[in-house]
Amino acid sequence: MGGIGSGRHSGRPTLDSRFRLDVRWMHREGRLRPGSAGTLRWSCRGAETGSIRYQAEPGRLVLLYKVRNEGAWREHSDPVTIEWLPCHFGGHRPLFHCPRCGSRTGVLYGGEVFVCRHCTGLSYQSQRESAGGRAQLRAEILRERLGWIPGVLEFEGGKPKGMHWRTYERLTVQHRACAGIALAEWDQWALKLRAAGLDDEADRLL
Repeated sequence: MGGIGSGRHSGRPTLDSRFRLDVRWMHREGRLRPGSAGTLRWSCRGAETGSIRYQAEPGRLVLLYKVRNEGAWREHSDPVTIEWLPCHFGGHRPLFHCPRCGSRTGVLYGGEVFVCRHCTGLSYQSQRESAGGRAQLRAEILRERLGWIPGVLEFEGGKPKGMHWRTYERLTVQHRACAGIALAEWDQWALKLRAAGLDDEADRLL
């Protein structure tokens, strides 16, 4: 079984190259219920790039994983505190407490340990990308929040249970705008590739 850091990293590290642990997704999937346990897996282009085991306990999530350090694997068993905050319209939403700084966060990023964005000291790859790249990343973030299948070329999903219609409509409009910018840039790149006689490359892009 592959562990954290077993692959996929190349060039200068960014947040996008780290394994992400999203508390909202885990909550939607029922993985935060005390007694829940399992394995989360990450993949890239169909190939598994890492995995992590977890155990949900009252008020915390225990992460069980291996990290390669100077060629040797080290076992980790890290408890992460979960705080449940009341929502304005009833119910509660979970947030992680960063194991390093203690701040509340919705996402932890893997490395030697799982920590919040600020504690990684890294930036997003999108900060060095084009407008289309940033728009695509924003569209994927919106799709994740809406619970849709990843990928701007995929069909739009429906309204998530519990989300207000006004919020759903606002996020859908934002997603369409971001997806439109990303697709427009892809079309421009495809035209340039075809003009250079690289039809196969253009077909793969689209």
